[in-house]
Amino acid sequence: MSKFSFISIVPSPLRVALLASHPLAKKKQLSLQDLAAQDLEIVAPSIAGSEDAMLSKLLNVRPAVKLHYYSVFNKAAVNQAQLTKHLVLIPEAYSELCHPYIVKPVSWSFATSYGFYCRKPVPKLVQEFIDLAQKS
Repeated sequence: MSKFSFISIVPSPLRVALLASHPLAKKKQLSLQDLAAQDLEIVAPSIAGSEDAMLSKLLNVRPAVKLHYYSVFNKAAVNQAQLTKHLVLIPEAYSELCHPYIVKPVSWSFATSYGFYCRKPVPKLVQEFIDLAQKS
């Protein structure tokens, strides 16, 4: 019986997406302290696995942060965050998908893995793709 496993291709630094009218938009870089008392959308731990569970723990150090979870990151997730005026924590690779939000770097060095789910054992063609992507 084969199972799905997450195959990491490259780590992606995290960023915070927010509306240009948000008071934090003036800052060059955001810290955990800046996120206190903010509503923050992050990927659901059940979707992203252990790395994002660690991120949830990191953010829970700031108990005033109000975490909300998204299962799929797409234009609908961005629109929902815009309507609710929530900040969105995203991998840097998703930055271009956040329009009309602006994307700010963060002061902590935690990154998330950018990759995909694949059946194990990994088929030869998929392994060749992974090898090529990791070289780029």
